Amino acid sequence: MSVMVEYETRSENHIETEIVVSLQHGIVVAKNLTKLYGSGKTRVEALKGVNLNVQQGEFVAVLGPSGSGKTTLLNMLGALDRPTKGRVFIDNKETSRVAERNLYRIRRGKLGFIFQTYYLVPTLNSIQNVLMPCLLYTSDAADESSRGG
Repeated sequence: MSVMVEYETRSENHIETEIVVSLQHGIVVAKNLTKLYGSGKTRVEALKGVNLNVQQGEFVAVLGPSGSGKTTLLNMLGALDRPTKGRVFIDNKETSRVAERNLYRIRRGKLGFIFQTYYLVPTLNSIQNVLMPCLLYTSDAADESSRGG
């Protein structure tokens, strides 16, 4: 089974990008995502009506020209930004319904990002930078269990 993932942006030139992926009930699901920036004459529609369904174990590539909304889409799928309209589900949990202060649990436990900028801690060496997420995860899990969570 396959589905057409469609999104479009509007600027001087109409851009439409389509990606085909196979699916059933996905581990990452986007429904009718729209993202608007600005207002009035400066309003930009970065995404309009994105639908995506990715199964566990699938690899998906998001391709398109500069300004077509790739980064905006990935930021919403990664719970780094919220859509103006639409819904994102990660492992059947709707991220827009999760309080901002709790989104780190989804990001930490369900998602992985490799940023173009490394975001390394300059006072740590390479190994310490790589181990930092593990240390934070272990520390947080210990804190939760000591509180009975």
